[in-house]
Amino acid sequence: MSPQPDQQPEQRPEQRAEQRAEQRAEQRPFAVKALIAAPRAEVWRALTDPALIRHWFGWDHPDLEREIHLTFTERPTRTPPDRIAWDDGRLLELEPHPTGTLVRVRTRQRPTGGDDAHHAVREDWRSFLQQLRFLLECHPTGSRRTLRLTGSAAPGDVLDLVDAVDVRHRSRFQSVFVDTDDDLVVVSADRPLTDPGPADCAVTVSVHDLDPAAFARVRDRWTHRWQAVAKDPAVTG
Repeated sequence: MSPQPDQQPEQRPEQRAEQRAEQRAEQRPFAVKALIAAPRAEVWRALTDPALIRHWFGWDHPDLEREIHLTFTERPTRTPPDRIAWDDGRLLELEPHPTGTLVRVRTRQRPTGGDDAHHAVREDWRSFLQQLRFLLECHPTGSRRTLRLTGSAAPGDVLDLVDAVDVRHRSRFQSVFVDTDDDLVVVSADRPLTDPGPADCAVTVSVHDLDPAAFARVRDRWTHRWQAVAKDPAVTG
């Protein structure tokens, strides 16, 4: 019998197993950190003021303001001046450092597998902390806009798109650069960036203090680059 219009077809056993594996992967504990050359009070303000959070958290999309409200206002417990805790076990802590402030995000336990397995939430926090660092160190009073590029591509081809002048972070699934336009470029994939085959890739470009015409030129340039290497390319921003 065919499923009714308001019913979903029953999943096959292998589909259910794959879904459970993905859920377990997302629940694995993780720990990421970034050293930011800014006083703890400035970092705390950037983590708790929604007007500042939007200039480093995530990327531009229609629900960003609501996501910020849920993630940083409604759901966490904030303990000034250095601790934000979520009910799911995530903990963000600030630690004074001789050159600034160490920001650490972790769950209750450090993962035993290290970087050997992809963990989407961990990789998101890696990029968010680097975007926070870039804002406070390079554009503390700036206004950010973003481009988000997604599609299937060979990670090496994606990395070749970046005219990098500074490497801010490099790990198994993600690299973060400052390019020749002084924009922050985050390249991430669901497979190691050294793998030769195609992967689900994403590029987030953070630009600051551009007028609409200048931003449109950046968008056109990145769209042209992305369409040359990605299958089913999408660009938002």
